[in-house]
Amino acid sequence: MSSYFLFIFKTSVGDIDGWSLADSFLHACRKKRVTIREFDWNPTRAAESRNAKSKLDSDYLHYEGKTLDWCKVHYGEAIIAWGHVKSIRVHVESVLRYGLPPKFETILMVPKSGKEKKLRDKLKELYGHLEESGMDDDGSGSGPAGMLDNLGEYYPYVSVAF
Repeated sequence: MSSYFLFIFKTSVGDIDGWSLADSFLHACRKKRVTIREFDWNPTRAAESRNAKSKLDSDYLHYEGKTLDWCKVHYGEAIIAWGHVKSIRVHVESVLRYGLPPKFETILMVPKSGKEKKLRDKLKELYGHLEESGMDDDGSGSGPAGMLDNLGEYYPYVSVAF
């Protein structure tokens, strides 16, 4: 939505044509559904408005700085909490899926870019004997009685994207 400002000055010097020009313009604007607002200049109100705007700008900058500082401090805490949630998920899936005893070792592996397929192939070679029947080579498949249809990628090891 665009806003346009047009100023039409009325004269009170006894020239009636100035008034009729403004009135005819007002009538034409109403005909085109353009809203016309009267404006009276008040220097004290203009100064108050400028002061209020400068106070809002300074408050904005102050609180923006405080908010950025707060985010910098708490971002690390949020990432650490997220990592803990992921490790709990790995632990629970390992116990529930494979029946591992509660004491086992978890390893976090982050492959270099482009090496994920090679890592997955090596892990499949090492832990392929844990794979359930009905699995395809790409980690998808119907599994026993269609249980794995909604899981997405399924591997013979716990794989959680971080």
